[in-house]
Amino acid sequence: MTLVMVISISLVGFAGTEKNFDLEDNNKIKIFSENTSQRIYFDDSIDKNNFTKSGSGYVDLTYYITPIFSTNTYQLYLQVSGTDLTNYVKGTYSVTSTSILFPKEYMSPKYISKSYTTSTLSNIYLATFSAPSEEDKIKLVTKGVKVYDISRAMWIDFGNWSGAFVLE
Repeated sequence: MTLVMVISISLVGFAGTEKNFDLEDNNKIKIFSENTSQRIYFDDSIDKNNFTKSGSGYVDLTYYITPIFSTNTYQLYLQVSGTDLTNYVKGTYSVTSTSILFPKEYMSPKYISKSYTTSTLSNIYLATFSAPSEEDKIKLVTKGVKVYDISRAMWIDFGNWSGAFVLE
């Protein structure tokens, strides 16, 4: 039995987007902030006798930060999408200022482990944090983020990542 899998990561940034975001409880909110995505591509070549899914595919993680209006409080959401069915995310998340020398911590590192309805598109609430009103940009830091891919019966490791977001 031979299994060859090529996995590549692509980071894509989007500036200042407005998006309708369907939450799990089917409420709609508008997000006025930047979002950033990570993508993992699959290119499988497997033995015919192996019952694991074969073929190309991808899984995207897109992070959104949305304000709770009239406050200095924000909510962090994750959208998991792609060609494969997924149902679980785990990893450590933190939020800091973008200062390189003296970053201020707005959400201390928090290990989050969440299951969600098996789907190729899921929106997951991760956390709430506060930042001072004079802060116009923050940095999201992720460590050891993994998503369970039911279609391939494996954990997908998105590793460590950080990205800046404009607060509005």
